[in-house]
Amino acid sequence: MRRLNEEVVKRIPGLYIMRQQQKCISRKTDTILLACNNIKNRQAPPCNDLKALRESNLKIAFEERL
Repeated sequence: MRRLNEEVVKRIPGLYIMRQQQKCISRKTDTILLACNNIKNRQAPPCNDLKALRESNLKIAFEERL
């Protein structure tokens, strides 16, 4: 469009997000990502333990001690 400018874009529903809304969305996104990282970090040690247990069981199985 030759006459596409900020005023035209502002009139398109749902396309233009005000600066305050952008900041709000950004804060909420950061909060969600932080929560996801916290959950992931809490889950890491048991996963490592399960990996070690699996490797130990495989070793025993291959040594025919199972």
